[in-house]
Amino acid sequence: MAWRRTGSGSGRRVRRSARLVVAVVAGLTVGIVPVAVPASAVAPSPAATSGAAPGAAAGPALQGATVGSSTDRAYVRQSYSDLLDRVADLGGVDYWSGLLTGGGISRYGFVSGLANSSEWVTHIVTGFYTDTLGRAPDAAGLAYWVGQLTSGSQSMAQVAASFYSSAEYFAGFGASNLDTWVEDLYAKILHRAADTGGRDYWAGVAAARGRTTVAYAFYQSNESCRDRVDDLYLVLLGRSPDPAGQAYWAGRIVASGDITLAAQLASSEEYYQRAQALTSRVSTSDSTTCAVHGGHGYCWGDNGYGQVGDNDTADVMNPYELPLTDVTDITTSTWTTCAIAGGHGYCWGYNGDGQVGNGDSTDVHTPYQLPLTDVTDVTTHGAVTCAVAGGHGYCWGHNNYGQVGNGAPRIDVHTPYQLPLTDVTDITTDGSTTCAVAGGHGYCWGYNHEGQVGNNDTAGVDTPYQLSLTGVTDITNNQRTTCAVAGGYGYCWGHNDAGQVGNGAPGIDVHTPHQLPQPDVTDITTDGYTTCAIAGGHGYCWGYNGYGQVGNGTITDMPSPYPLPLTHVTGVTTDYGTTCTISDRDAYCWGRNDRGQAGPGAGLEPGTPLLSNVAHITINDATTCAVVGVHGYCWGANDAGHVGDGTATDASSPVQVW
Repeated sequence: MAWRRTGSGSGRRVRRSARLVVAVVAGLTVGIVPVAVPASAVAPSPAATSGAAPGAAAGPALQGATVGSSTDRAYVRQSYSDLLDRVADLGGVDYWSGLLTGGGISRYGFVSGLANSSEWVTHIVTGFYTDTLGRAPDAAGLAYWVGQLTSGSQSMAQVAASFYSSAEYFAGFGASNLDTWVEDLYAKILHRAADTGGRDYWAGVAAARGRTTVAYAFYQSNESCRDRVDDLYLVLLGRSPDPAGQAYWAGRIVASGDITLAAQLASSEEYYQRAQALTSRVSTSDSTTCAVHGGHGYCWGDNGYGQVGDNDTADVMNPYELPLTDVTDITTSTWTTCAIAGGHGYCWGYNGDGQVGNGDSTDVHTPYQLPLTDVTDVTTHGAVTCAVAGGHGYCWGHNNYGQVGNGAPRIDVHTPYQLPLTDVTDITTDGSTTCAVAGGHGYCWGYNHEGQVGNNDTAGVDTPYQLSLTGVTDITNNQRTTCAVAGGYGYCWGHNDAGQVGNGAPGIDVHTPHQLPQPDVTDITTDGYTTCAIAGGHGYCWGYNGYGQVGNGTITDMPSPYPLPLTHVTGVTTDYGTTCTISDRDAYCWGRNDRGQAGPGAGLEPGTPLLSNVAHITINDATTCAVVGVHGYCWGANDAGHVGDGTATDASSPVQVW
């Protein structure tokens, strides 16, 4: 596993499933320094601070704190996402951004504080367990190792060495065989197969001097250091390092450690500016487009049900600024729009099935504040809306298949229903089937005719069903196909007429999760017919290929993952025959292009980059939008003005909207 991140590839908020927290385990753990090595030989780790990163739990202490600038707030939010693998709570954003804006702390001091918190250390230790032992930590073991690190009794390197040299790891991944164990080190640290001579040599060293000595040598190699630098740059800056930077940091991290480089990059001006783009959002669906930029929300395009939010129903040809402040997320689909602003959830637009959540079924033309607090995720699709608030999941709206999950008679639900799940971190619905991630487990319920719930049946399910997966970090579903990321692997199941599940056997639906062969999966997305994923920084697509959207130069369906000819991929999105990716910050689109949605010169595979310095890209139906630096662009179908250029004429090239 390597340091990896994914960019936002679809209209939904993407949980980056292989973030810095997991990546540090790969970068810092595999054979750093044997426990027996004298402390003087180990680069000291900074003393860990106690407690979680300041946030909701520290509420009283934060009262009266200065609220920081919009740019500092965006920086804090992105840093939480990258370093702590979670959405920043409002208290934490207020506290840290106030200090940053007021000069009370430097950027480096801020990110170092996050990286040295016990919250971070708990993530690291949990990662040790899952990456080395393939299991969740037991309570006693987790408490012990977190205590060792936060007290300074052992360094990160010493703890890591204990895990990778353990008998449990050797018996599992190493199959109790030194040759196999060395081959595993080649794969995990150097990301390549072992040559016979090298394997035999290092197996001999391990037999004579111990496994931790060998792992240390692997980790300290120039090859390993350069690879880790490459991955850190990709995680935080979305690009490859320049040769001079790679050489410099490859030498520095041997002594200073990967976290030092991470903190340096995350406190740089380049990362700060990139955070402004990464915290921007664009969502387009059913001829309406919405965006978040600079803490403000905007909508435009089709407004027949009031989904633009301007208290009218006439189409809007230019971005309309919503009457909300501190907007962090927005989504629009099937004539209903929802947003998160100041930790609160809001919905408006079409409400025929109660999906706005205000207790009735009359359309709503301005943002309605939901009766939820600490909202971190919201999604709406096909007359169903779901949200995550305070670690709980909620759904409401159309319930003809039990997709709300309340187990009651299948009647519409007009106010948020709290699901019987705890520690909910992600939720998604395609309007008929709903899925969530809670406590590291995946759950699905609702319509199940093609087995998309994953319970090895096709009968509908009225309450959350726990999937047979552990370590779930991301889940998505669309048009009767479901996919997830669990334990670093991608899984798909459900509708499989064109091979979109990726099991090589099209035409037969799959009723339980099918594991894809690529390791280090960090993102996966499907429009229900074509599926794409990012694994190890490479992009893969498969399934329906009638428009060439798989990217292999043909229009023949592809039932197994096809590797795209691109590297350093950080974003991917596919919908209705068109696919787009972000590779080394460049955007590429290909496939269906009848409305200009793939851009000029697009073909059946990635060609010339369409845009550069891209942080986010999304496509729905025949309209594509991207965030480029501090600007937003849209192109493609524009019959309702949803490109945002003031006209209703299709745009065959990207048009700057802000």
